[in-house]
Amino acid sequence: MAMSLPTVLAAFCLILPTLLVLFANASVPLLAASSAAMALLLWHRERRLPWSWLWPGPAIGLPLALLFAWSLATCLWALEPGESLYLLLRVASLVIAGLFLMAAVAALDEHERAMPRKAMLAGFAIAVAVVVLERSLGQPIYTTFGPTSPQHNLLSAMNRGATGLAILVWPVTALLARGRAGYWALLLPPVLLLPLSFLESNAAIFGLVAGALIAALALWRGTMGRRLLIAIVVATFVIMPIAFSGLYNGELARAPWLDYSSQHRTEIWAFSTDLIADKPLFGWGFDSADDMAGAGIATISETLRHLMPSHPHNAVVQIWLELGAVGAALALALMLAMVWRLDRLPPLDAAAAQATFLSCFSISLVSYGIWQSQWISTLLAAAAIMALVRVPGGVSVAVAAGPAGREPAPPNQRPPVERKAVEPKAVEPKAVEPKTVEPKTVAQHHAD
Repeated sequence: MAMSLPTVLAAFCLILPTLLVLFANASVPLLAASSAAMALLLWHRERRLPWSWLWPGPAIGLPLALLFAWSLATCLWALEPGESLYLLLRVASLVIAGLFLMAAVAALDEHERAMPRKAMLAGFAIAVAVVVLERSLGQPIYTTFGPTSPQHNLLSAMNRGATGLAILVWPVTALLARGRAGYWALLLPPVLLLPLSFLESNAAIFGLVAGALIAALALWRGTMGRRLLIAIVVATFVIMPIAFSGLYNGELARAPWLDYSSQHRTEIWAFSTDLIADKPLFGWGFDSADDMAGAGIATISETLRHLMPSHPHNAVVQIWLELGAVGAALALALMLAMVWRLDRLPPLDAAAAQATFLSCFSISLVSYGIWQSQWISTLLAAAAIMALVRVPGGVSVAVAAGPAGREPAPPNQRPPVERKAVEPKAVEPKAVEPKTVEPKTVAQHHAD
């Protein structure tokens, strides 16, 4: 089969879910290689690189650009400026790769999207089957090809894959609901809870449940889902750094009703908010959380846990800590612009997109560093796959909406227009029959 945009995107969708389950870090080169191939194919197809397609519009593009500019400025006072600058360039390259992936999706018409969509369904099903088989058989694939260090916990080895499945389940559900499954597709997220419960990822379950609640509200009350998302995002950015300042005490870090990981996080978050109070406006500098232990700022707590292992395990706290109030305001503006964009979709797509967004946001509040390459790749891939679910031109058949809705095309992402050749119609000459005119009588002449 000749390489084309649909085939490359289909390969990406087929491989990604299982790769996240078994070897999550490999999703970074997968994203980079797929985006590079699609950029070349776009250039061959359009005879130019459609740079304008990489611009997501001023509502999202402006706060995104300002956030990168501010992050670059904070590298000047970061604990390790050189390392911070290097990481920022790596994050920027991943974002550009993700934008190329989304540009490739935007270039596909409805017929070309059929293959990648089927590949996404197959890839997701294979990944879930791998989770079940690996846990049932003692994880033979991971123990054979995965890390062999004794510090590695087999039970948590697939946690990153679990969070990936908790995110990708929403575009998969939308695809199934649009097909023959109909309303039955809505049972997929609750069913996914069963295989995820065999893993040690509370973050995945938290994200899946949060996504399910917002999806149900969006399908039931339409714009109520977007309003709740806005309230959650604003409240999190405003309240969380303040609320965590009084969170830690010796009893909570030893509370028996919290698992070890949750106990540790209470210490990390409380320590982080104390550091935020020291530099609230401009922050400690991009990626400084990773260097605090080496600089002697973060030490060992009284429970013998690291107060800053490498990041705060909370995206909002990390943004406040490293970029200050300025960075937090820019990040909040970016996220609100994303939420606002989601409401322009037809009902089913809007519900799936809102669930994807909240699952990603919820997971980022309890796990991962916001600048981790694997996590950024997962977020970008989820955004591209969610865009793949949509129908070009905005027509979407939604199980909750009845008739298809009309969605405006996003700025600078006009779907290609198929031009059909018009065959000239043969015109058959008609025979003209001569009319015979009968002469009028005198009486008729007078009557006229």
